[in-house]
Amino acid sequence: MSFKTFKEKLKGFISRIPDDKKKHLAAGFAICAIVSLFCGYAIGFMVAAIAAAGKEAHDYITNKGTPEFADFVYTIVGALVFIAFSVVLSLLVQAFIMLAYL
Repeated sequence: MSFKTFKEKLKGFISRIPDDKKKHLAAGFAICAIVSLFCGYAIGFMVAAIAAAGKEAHDYITNKGTPEFADFVYTIVGALVFIAFSVVLSLLVQAFIMLAYL
């Protein structure tokens, strides 16, 4: 698969995600990123999961929103995407540093 084909498939996949779910994905990413800076990935992930569950519980209790399991899952996926992105980026930086010393 060429890079152009991959890019177009990814763009099509992202465009099919509803805006509400994109916001949950971004929130999970951001929460995990901020907390992970100070407390590590595990705590960042747990805080994102607790925030996701709390948001859905708040929607259910107050009837001000629509509680959906999919919203919870998208928030969790956002946190996992941050962790994967951060780990891969860290490994790439380490590889470049090692190559610089060769």
